Amino acid sequence: MIEESQIIPLLLERCPKFRSRWQQHRKWWRGEEAGIYNDLAELAHFVVDSYAAGDMESVQAAFDAAENL
Repeated sequence: MIEESQIIPLLLERCPKFRSRWQQHRKWWRGEEAGIYNDLAELAHFVVDSYAAGDMESVQAAFDAAENL
């Protein structure tokens, strides 16, 4: 079973294009924990924006990673 602390590292590994958005998300929280729901909401926004941009590779990578979780 995967631990909560392993979720974001796995997503960043499987969805490298998410890293930039993730760094901005962490910067906004100024080192405070955002909570897993806020963190995963950021991934959802990334998927929606990727889809809108036609970046199906990133969409597929995110869904594949989520399925593995």
